[in-house]
Amino acid sequence: MNEDDKLTRFLRSLIVFLTKEVVNAGGDPTEFDLGFPVYKQNASYKAGEIFRNRESDQPFECLVDYDGSIHPDWYQSVATIWIPYHGKDKDHAYPWAAPSGAHDLYKSGEFMTFTDGEIYKALSDTAFSPTDAPQMWEKQA
Repeated sequence: MNEDDKLTRFLRSLIVFLTKEVVNAGGDPTEFDLGFPVYKQNASYKAGEIFRNRESDQPFECLVDYDGSIHPDWYQSVATIWIPYHGKDKDHAYPWAAPSGAHDLYKSGEFMTFTDGEIYKALSDTAFSPTDAPQMWEKQA
């Protein structure tokens, strides 16, 4: 491993560590200057790490430890492995992602941008959209 590889690994580890610290302190890691690290298919991941999708920029949280070089079919689109990270304020309202179970439902106080282009805040924990359960959501100005 050359010095550039060592530096890259160190910086990636630092970003992951600091992102976790921001989340654990109740902050939104999108406010962290370095943002979320970009997901790479053939990398190793630990449960709780947050990586953003290269194409959509949407952050996802990893649910299980795994090595992408051993499991090449485990992508961020696999709902049992990765869940969308939900924004904690309206400035970080990521696109609506229909929950697939209790593990990724929208929690009270989380924000999202719905398919109508409007930003909504969850008024209680919900797996339903503003169309299906409008009483669970508050449209933001």
